[in-house]
Amino acid sequence: MKNERQEQILKILNEKEFATVNTLADTLYVSLPTVRRDLTELAKKGLIRRSHGGAAAVNDKRLAVPFDFRTGSGRDIKVRMSRAAAALVSDGDTVFIDGSTSCMQIAGFLKERCGITLVTNSAHLAGALCGTGFDIHCTGGRLIESSLSFVGSRAAQYAEDFHFDLMFFSSAAVSDSGIITDYSQPETELRRRVFRCADRKIMLCDSSKFQKSAAYFVLNAQELNLLITDKAPGFEQTKILVV
Repeated sequence: MKNERQEQILKILNEKEFATVNTLADTLYVSLPTVRRDLTELAKKGLIRRSHGGAAAVNDKRLAVPFDFRTGSGRDIKVRMSRAAAALVSDGDTVFIDGSTSCMQIAGFLKERCGITLVTNSAHLAGALCGTGFDIHCTGGRLIESSLSFVGSRAAQYAEDFHFDLMFFSSAAVSDSGIITDYSQPETELRRRVFRCADRKIMLCDSSKFQKSAAYFVLNAQELNLLITDKAPGFEQTKILVV
């Protein structure tokens, strides 16, 4: 799938800062013309910088993978994690779901629940929930286009008016020792403020994010109430549900 392939290109450039066309073709098991077409499209969107024989990260900084790429990546795993997450919600619960694509499917598995109050900072999720009968609240605030998520002080203040039975979130990276990090400072700040309002903090994280790190500290995995994933990580002292 083209979106998944282009997401992999962005991830490679995040890690290496520069990669040749040949390296990308070998890594992704695709032809040189296919890689060149992908690089041309990504460059037109301003997500990479073309250079002789390859491509580089924009301004040599780590890239935020756009929402439309991330939505299609690893969909089966995200559905399994979301189904397991929804099973933890009881009638009458107040729930926060963040703007990550890993959590996007949770609400779809809550249709049989009654009296759910659902708060999100995701413009996409808020729109998709119209007509469900849930008591829906969207934080508002400043919109980050790459994730279609609202952030900033207004978003955080709105969320802090609630007491959450459960908070579902994801992040970009989890280290070998269980340090959870992310590339987006404003999304990280919002999550950390919502943590203080939640009885249970539940992370959805596929194993492709393990053994990695990003710029901004989110949380120690041992502070989670549950980690839902497709493969057990190497660290301990965290309750883990493998789906």
